[in-house]
Amino acid sequence: LRLINLEVCRPPLPDAELVELVASACREEYGTGPDLLARIEDRDLGTVEVTGKFLRELPMTEAGNAECFTELYGGRFRHVPEWRMWLKWNGSIWAEDKSQAHKRGMLMTVRARGMAAQLLPDAEQRRLLASWARQHETNAKINGALQLSTVLPSVSAMPEQFDLDPWLVAMEGRTWDLSRNRPKKAEMGDYITRVLGAKYDAMAECPIWEKTLQEV
Repeated sequence: LRLINLEVCRPPLPDAELVELVASACREEYGTGPDLLARIEDRDLGTVEVTGKFLRELPMTEAGNAECFTELYGGRFRHVPEWRMWLKWNGSIWAEDKSQAHKRGMLMTVRARGMAAQLLPDAEQRRLLASWARQHETNAKINGALQLSTVLPSVSAMPEQFDLDPWLVAMEGRTWDLSRNRPKKAEMGDYITRVLGAKYDAMAECPIWEKTLQEV
């Protein structure tokens, strides 16, 4: 950078001013920029890209953790109060979250907030947010934040939202539209909770079924 300064700037900037410009740019990038913090991977949840900005700026409260959770994982979960149940999108249907992936998601959210603290320019702010995040890894804090997330629109769901279209039949990784007699992409917005035992195979043969159709 000093060589570029000497070759391009007329007159060249003093070293002290050059250092301050670099420091200012770093504070801007790591303090407020849309910085990619990390990629978090989980067996059930897949991979999410975590941007530090919103993790740092939301309130340092359980409600703030709930909001962060919905940003990172809210699309993958629904909570139905009447069923007293968490549902998780498994790629085909909304299924009961028996593995408690939603709880792991909240734990990873809290840890991500602690990671985001390392990008703050102020040392005292880094220490406070990192310490606060560690204190919110307890079972009580995790459950408290999850409970608050259940009132947010992106997580809360009603029983009548599910299985509304009787013409849609879910299979592993695919949905069959009986009204058009053709497959379609499995979509969260279809809100299907029941799935057939067979896996979708576009090349599968059905000799018994085809024979039955010819005979009827």
